[in-house]
Amino acid sequence: MTAYLLSLVLLVACASASKPVSITWTDCSTSGYHAKITNVSYSGSATTGAPFHAVGTGTVDENVSGGKASLSVSVNGVNILNREHSVCGTDHIDFPLGLGKADLSLLSCPQKAGRVQITMSSTLSNAAPDASAVIHVHAGDQNGQDLICAVVNIKIG
Repeated sequence: MTAYLLSLVLLVACASASKPVSITWTDCSTSGYHAKITNVSYSGSATTGAPFHAVGTGTVDENVSGGKASLSVSVNGVNILNREHSVCGTDHIDFPLGLGKADLSLLSCPQKAGRVQITMSSTLSNAAPDASAVIHVHAGDQNGQDLICAVVNIKIG
């Protein structure tokens, strides 16, 4: 019984320890897309259990009054989340199994052509396992034309 309790305590301690998080991104938009990501900057702690912030800046070559974005998340090759939302306003995402959350500030529609900024604040749970995650985002404008495409790679642990 003592060994069982000690194992349980160690398991909880390991699950609550912070782990390093590395993030890279790629703009997968082609020449026909109306927006282009030019820079992503990061602030905050790149560890689990602590808030992390990203600001993406870029340009859009048309006025945007609306549209839809799709987001898919896979962890170690297994899809865990598919979601659609507006390209305008804000959105909150709770990751499955209590693995974390993200708050997004998207386009301020109607968005005029020119410079744009999108922000994300996220926290990954200390209970998140060592893993590789891929987030794929594709957005279309109010006319259903391609607006932006991005792939985010996250390595935990």
